[in-house]
Amino acid sequence: MVLEYPSPDQISVGLMEPGLLTRSSNVVEAIRNDIDKECIRKEIIAEEVAPKQMLELEVRRELMIKKK
Repeated sequence: MVLEYPSPDQISVGLMEPGLLTRSSNVVEAIRNDIDKECIRKEIIAEEVAPKQMLELEVRRELMIKKK
C-alpha cells in the first residue's frame, strides 16, 4: 500500500476554499460554547451537592461522638 500525500498546490487550494475560515471559527466557537456549558453544569451540580456533603459531615461527627 502506497501512501500519497497532497501536493503543496492541493494544500493551498484547500486552505483558500471560500468560507473555510468562517466554518472553522464557527466550529471553534461551538466547542467553546460546549466547554462553557459543561463548566456551568459542573458548578450547578457542585452547588447542589455541597449542602448534602455538609449534612453528611455533621452526621458522621455525631456518630463518632456516640461511639465514644
